[in-house]
Formats: sequence, structure tokens, C-alpha cells
Amino acid sequence: MAWLSVADVSDRAGIPPETVRRYITRHSLHLQVKKGHKSYSIAENCIPVFIQIRTLYAAGKTAEDVETELLRSGRPTIISVNADGESVNVNVIENLAVLDTKMNAIMTMLMNVDERLKEGEKNRSEMNENIKDICEQVMNVHKEVATATEQFQEIQKNQKETRDQLVEIVSRIETHGKRRGLLEWFKR
Repeated sequence: MAWLSVADVSDRAGIPPETVRRYITRHSLHLQVKKGHKSYSIAENCIPVFIQIRTLYAAGKTAEDVETELLRSGRPTIISVNADGESVNVNVIENLAVLDTKMNAIMTMLMNVDERLKEGEKNRSEMNENIKDICEQVMNVHKEVATATEQFQEIQKNQKETRDQLVEIVSRIETHGKRRGLLEWFKR
């Protein structure tokens, strides 16, 4: 890459040197510049940017308007990496478009997750209702088992009383039959 002095850029772009320095100061994000002790070295490929800046100012634009136009035009933003003046060209517009696409993808995923969470919440509510119904049914079965157990115990009690009564009857019959011989009569 060829590097030019402020005077070289001034001659090639037809801009006074003081104005070149002012453009470097105000719009350094769009210019690839190395700063020396008291001088600047400017990348040769930045001459069209200087011409565009000059044209925008000639059209009555403010410094903020010029900056906005440079960003819109897709001019790469220059980011200084170290004290030696090394820099990296970054096209902010393209990178923002890529980031926007990624953000849209993330938003789509988040909306999908939100829908899943809402569906999960709905399913959980339905499961809670089902569990409540099952608990009620279990309680009803428990009550029915308790009622059946009571009835079974009542039947057992009645069977014992009936056995006791039968034993009493048999005992009376035997006692009465011995007196009258009825037992003998029944045995025939």
C-alpha cells in the first residue's frame, strides 16, 4: 500500500493542506492514516474519500451530516489497533447488516423458545388439572375402599353372630334332643 503525505493528498485531491488535516481530525474513522511525530501518512486509497468529503461540505452539509453520509455510503471504518498506527479496514454497514441478520435469527429462536415455554406452561397446567382429577379419583377410591372395608367388617361381625347363634341352636337341639330323643330322630 502506498502512503502519501498531506501535501501529496492536497495536490491529488485538489484540497488545501489545512483542510486535509481538518478532514483527518473530523473523519478519521473513514481514513486510513498513520500519525508520525508532527506529520500524517495517508493511504493512497483514501483520496476518493477526501474528494467525497469535500463534495459533501461543498453541498452545505455539516460535519455530522458528512459522517452520516460516509456511513451510509458503506465506506469502511478504520480502527486503529496499536500505537504504531497499524489499522484494520472494517465496513461498518456490512458488519451491521450481518449483525442485524444474526440478531433476527436470535430473535426468531427466542420467539420459538417463548412459544415452547408457553406451550409447556399450557401442558403443565393441563397436567396439573389431570393430576388434580386423578387425586380426586384416588380419594374417591380410598373412600370406597374404606366403605367396603367397613361393610366387610360388618359382614364378618354378622357371620360371627350367626355362627354363635348356630352354635347356640345346635347346642339347644342337642340338649333338647337328648331329653326327648329328637336328635336321634334327625339322624335317621
